[in-house]
Amino acid sequence: PVLFRSAAPDDAAVQHFGGMALLRLGRLPDALAALGRAAAPASAPTAWIVALGNAAAMARQPEVAEAAFRRVLEREPANAVALLNLGILLTDRGALAEAREAIAASLAARPAHPGALMALGNALDKAGDTAAAAQAWRDAIAARPDFAQARANLGGALAALGQPAEAEAMLREALALDPRLLLARQRLGELLLGLGRAQEAEAALREVTTAEPRAATAQNSLGLALRELGRLPEALTAFRSAVAAQPDLPEAHANLALLLAWLGDGPAARGAADRAVALAPQDDRARLAAA
Repeated sequence: PVLFRSAAPDDAAVQHFGGMALLRLGRLPDALAALGRAAAPASAPTAWIVALGNAAAMARQPEVAEAAFRRVLEREPANAVALLNLGILLTDRGALAEAREAIAASLAARPAHPGALMALGNALDKAGDTAAAAQAWRDAIAARPDFAQARANLGGALAALGQPAEAEAMLREALALDPRLLLARQRLGELLLGLGRAQEAEAALREVTTAEPRAATAQNSLGLALRELGRLPEALTAFRSAVAAQPDLPEAHANLALLLAWLGDGPAARGAADRAVALAPQDDRARLAAA
């Protein structure tokens, strides 16, 4: 990248390819600056503008990313990549109707594209339409049978739809494809916990928290499994780890409060319960903890 920039610092092509090299080296701020310079001219190639949008999304600069994708769509309204990436950004922002419209347009340009089907499922799930999301993820798997992430999402949806056997099978398929997929392993652990298989759940959730100690929801679920197994000091540690990793997670505070109360530490229990209620005043678990 240094050679690229020193050879022709004002050349847009040099900036683009140097920026892409920096991106591969993990130097995201430098890459974003170079890609921005390359994409700035009105005559910049569409692919360069898309590259800027992708880098901005990676850098958690959604406004810059959205502007880049919309700029592409002004030129090419049916650009499938820009439509899909815009749809993903809009999903993250909560503009779900517009997100689904963009993703549907991307699918019209590239029918049965697995990434677009995955994104459609994500948008539908965030909108609360679990059944439709499950169908989108099934379609993504049909288009790409080795799509482990889609299987993990479908497994979670099947669990939510009250199909635990199908959910477990799907989550195990996801893990067979990608044993490092922590989302699938966490969902499997939580499913097993709900089925009363606490020992299996603890093993699955322990793998997640060992790999990612700051996975707050996994720590909280691990605490529930350990509590079910009667291993209360370990459960207490897990709940405290969940709270430390994500201080605004109300269910972790509520579970910590209940366990502290059970163990006879009233002042600490009341403090955790008050925090749970402050975070989620209408949550049943928080109110139960306070009571």
